[in-house]
Amino acid sequence: MSDLPRYENADVTPEMVERVAHRAHVLRYGEVSVSAFDSSIMIFSPSEEERASARSALCEAARSHDGDKETIETFVERIAASVHDAWLSRNHSHADQEERRPYAELSEKTKEKDRVYARAALEVFPGR
Repeated sequence: MSDLPRYENADVTPEMVERVAHRAHVLRYGEVSVSAFDSSIMIFSPSEEERASARSALCEAARSHDGDKETIETFVERIAASVHDAWLSRNHSHADQEERRPYAELSEKTKEKDRVYARAALEVFPGR
């Protein structure tokens, strides 16, 4: 039996989105950059794009786990592919040629940008 959690009927809260956006930022850049802070209160403030990708990852994690048939690596890849598809639907007009490809055809470097949201969602999601 798989040790992966089942995410059924999950409620994705704004707090979860913020946590995933923050964690993905840290995973991607290694630390929270000063430019990403609101200097008046010095609290990390993810961009709307980071929030949208975090929300996509959480929603996919909530509905797509395939129980015993899926490894954690496969689950991360499926969530990352969904994050990429959602990002592309929001940003197609200014995506470069590489980013317009289907997830499976992206370079490893480009895929990693989506994987950080998948990993962060799995860290933050209740029951994980």
